[in-house]
Amino acid sequence: MNPRVRSALEEMRSHYDDLSYEEVSSVKWRKMAPISIEGKRYFPAVWAEIFPDQEVLLVVQLTKWYFFKCIGATDCIGFTLTPDGRRKYVDEHWLMHEVGYP
Repeated sequence: MNPRVRSALEEMRSHYDDLSYEEVSSVKWRKMAPISIEGKRYFPAVWAEIFPDQEVLLVVQLTKWYFFKCIGATDCIGFTLTPDGRRKYVDEHWLMHEVGYP
């Protein structure tokens, strides 16, 4: 992952660090205004999903489209949060192995 993209994702994720379990688990798909990184346009989004064991996963992502919003690439990171407040930061490798393509 491009270091500037990772930095932008970490900044996006930091906005959710102080939220409670209930607040994180209520995050639905949110699109944000496009941003530019190194002259390329990225489309940010954030979403959360609750797993059967009640752990919640929050994902921040940046999508770059190559062809009419049909072919693109998505970079993402996030964190998991348990009901008792244990937070674990996850990277793109964890997400691909545990969740699959966002």
